[in-house]
Amino acid sequence: MGILPKKRKEEKDKTQSYHEQRFYHGMAAMISIVVVIIVAIYLTFIYSEQIQEQFFKERSKNLLNISSKVSDMMYSMINDVWSCLDTVEYQIFERKEIEEEEIEEWMEGIHRSVCIKRKEEKRDILLFIDEKSQYYMATEDGFYSGNWHNLSLLTKEHEGEGIYSTTLPYLEENQNYVLLLRELREGEFRIKDTSLAYIAVCINTNDFKECFEVDGFENQNFFYILSKDGHRLFRYEQGDSFIDVFNVFNALVDCEIIRGSSLMELKNNLKEKKEGCSEFLYEGKKYYVSSTSLEFIDWFILMFVPTEVLASNYDSFLKTTFTFSTIIAFLVVILFVSIITIFLLSYTDRKLVKQQTEANEKLARAAHIARNASQAKTEFLSNMSHDIRTPINGIMGMTELALKQENNPPKTIDCLKKIDGATKHLMSLINDILDMSRIERGKVEITNSNFNILTVMEECVSIVYGESEKKELQFVVDTKGVLHDNLFGDDLHFRQIMINILGNAVKFTPNGGKIEIRVKEHQSDSRKGWFEIQIEDTGIGMKPEFLEKIFDPFCQEDSGSRSEYTGTGLGMAITKNIVELMEGTIAVESKYHEGSCFTVTLPFMINSRVQKQEVLAGKEQSIQGLTILLVDDNELNLEVAKELLELEGAKVITAWNGKEALERFEAVKEEGIDIIIMDIMMPVMDGLTATRMIRQLDRRDAKVIPIVAMTANAFREDIQKSLEAGMNEHISKPVESDTIVSVIVKLLKDRR
Repeated sequence: MGILPKKRKEEKDKTQSYHEQRFYHGMAAMISIVVVIIVAIYLTFIYSEQIQEQFFKERSKNLLNISSKVSDMMYSMINDVWSCLDTVEYQIFERKEIEEEEIEEWMEGIHRSVCIKRKEEKRDILLFIDEKSQYYMATEDGFYSGNWHNLSLLTKEHEGEGIYSTTLPYLEENQNYVLLLRELREGEFRIKDTSLAYIAVCINTNDFKECFEVDGFENQNFFYILSKDGHRLFRYEQGDSFIDVFNVFNALVDCEIIRGSSLMELKNNLKEKKEGCSEFLYEGKKYYVSSTSLEFIDWFILMFVPTEVLASNYDSFLKTTFTFSTIIAFLVVILFVSIITIFLLSYTDRKLVKQQTEANEKLARAAHIARNASQAKTEFLSNMSHDIRTPINGIMGMTELALKQENNPPKTIDCLKKIDGATKHLMSLINDILDMSRIERGKVEITNSNFNILTVMEECVSIVYGESEKKELQFVVDTKGVLHDNLFGDDLHFRQIMINILGNAVKFTPNGGKIEIRVKEHQSDSRKGWFEIQIEDTGIGMKPEFLEKIFDPFCQEDSGSRSEYTGTGLGMAITKNIVELMEGTIAVESKYHEGSCFTVTLPFMINSRVQKQEVLAGKEQSIQGLTILLVDDNELNLEVAKELLELEGAKVITAWNGKEALERFEAVKEEGIDIIIMDIMMPVMDGLTATRMIRQLDRRDAKVIPIVAMTANAFREDIQKSLEAGMNEHISKPVESDTIVSVIVKLLKDRR
């Protein structure tokens, strides 16, 4: 009887131990499952954050690209209006004065010929303001005049010219205009008994809408143009109203930043002309905002796009990721934890990649539209290049012809040489502005040619001499330290360096002061020399704290006596960059109220054989007796080029367009014409088409006759098109006779 209870107790103990082991194993399994689920959730969270960050960077890049294209389009439109203002200014200078009763009819005529002609769908307003604040305004709807008391508010911080956002009198009060205002010197144009003080062209802000029309955002994007302190100048909204307060910065001050720059960083980026992008929470909704500065004025573009437009159901997907992962883990984690984890990550990746692809497609469509707008800007600059170079070619050609006239008085020769030097400098500036390859790459290219440093210095002084003479400044130029004056290097950028520094010296030196220029040559051998140019003035000088940052972009000293001297603050920064590109150095010393001294050191190759080379060139480079077919649709350019070539002893046959050129060539017997000089942009038939048709003629000389493009189209793509059409050489206007003769001699020599 005692053995049975003992066995029962042992069986009971075994059963209890088994249940305890199951309990502990179950607890361990449960703990393992919980740990795995927590790890899986954590890894999913980390992975989602990384994906979100990558999405943010990609979207920011595309939004900033769109904002930059919008900025470029606004810059192009503003430049177009500045050109209109230049034309208006030229017409009033031609007239000099006018009676008050004639002003309405005369202004309306200018308005029709300049402002409306600019582009039919844009209705710009022409505005004159005299010294008594009396305004005269020509619009599409009629002529207005009256007294404008707001003028002092516009001009109190600017001199010369500026851009403003404002309302205009007698027009809709809720309609803003962008006003491009230019101040005139007293007495330049008179209206009855008073002087005209300002002229302006005003653009309705609605005209800027085409710059902001971007597809791909479901009409829910917003553009704001702000002043430097955050005040809204105007806005463009494709969807419902977004931010209605006047100061946009104040509206965003309490917003929660999710990713990217804070509001303070955004403000600093705008002040420093930097781009930036953020994702933030505003009134319970997520938005992306990209910030871009406008190059030509202290205005900024803010572009807002709702996050949901860029990422569809991305947010809801992230909210359900954790729950989905946990449920799956509880169901199969015991046997398939590793498989489920890989599956979840793979599934998440596919889902996110799909959303990224859809969002990127939307941004790509918007970027494509922006690129088309940028192409329109490029075509506009190409046309402007042609239209500007064509008259400059006439100026330079006429100057060269005048210099070749016999018995010119010495004073006339001196004036013509100064005109020639100033025109060349103007051409160099136009090249810097209109060369699209430089603008797109954000840099300039250093080129080399033969030049005389003493001649360049004389031309630079002559350019600023007119203003210095008005201020009765004393100019002293010391070039005794120059051992070699004939050099090889980039003379155009050397001119720009000298004129920037000389211009500042004249600007900041009071009446009756002195400017001294010293040029010395150091460490020279037979091939290379270092040239030190010192420009010292007795001007107002600079404070030590400003001297440390004078070469920083947009840096200006705004206190004391210098507050009256306004400018962009870019001149010295540009000068320093050019000096460094030319492998030189620049330094400055200054004492406040005593003056400044700039020292520029540049290396140039010494051209010791230049005189011998010029003599040899004169013997070899002759076009005496050649027959030249000259084609140009501009009467002045055709006349100048014809006379220059005939002075060199050539016989010239002229044609006004490509069709006439083709007919002239066919009418002459084979080998009757030695070379063709062809313009590109002409009516009836352009130069490229005419060249192709000449090359296709069934006569031997048509295949080999040299054809030279002499055109105002100066971009690289223009040169490539000329060569592809069958031309042998491309010369960009303006052109000097020596250049034409040199190219003709070279081509005929190569042909032989």
